[in-house]
Amino acid sequence: MAKVVQDFARFAQDQYADMVALLSALSTSLQSTGNAYVAADTASEAAQGYGLTITLLTLPVALLAVTRGGLRPWWYVPLVITGLAAWGRLTGFLPTG
Repeated sequence: MAKVVQDFARFAQDQYADMVALLSALSTSLQSTGNAYVAADTASEAAQGYGLTITLLTLPVALLAVTRGGLRPWWYVPLVITGLAAWGRLTGFLPTG
């Protein structure tokens, strides 16, 4: 009977060690995934904020260029905005989706 109890104790210890290893691996994986999501969210927020800053600051300048003495045709403002968006996507400052 003592041998059966010892075998069961070894089995329980082995199961315990396996469970600790699995939980440790799961915890590490979750931390890594969480860190990746935080980095992606931070980069996305920075890119969106930068794109909005460029748009808000350059739009009045483009409108002034249009309204001062008719220097540019009426379609100049949409081209400036489209150009800024394309520049932002090419340089990675704006999301491409």
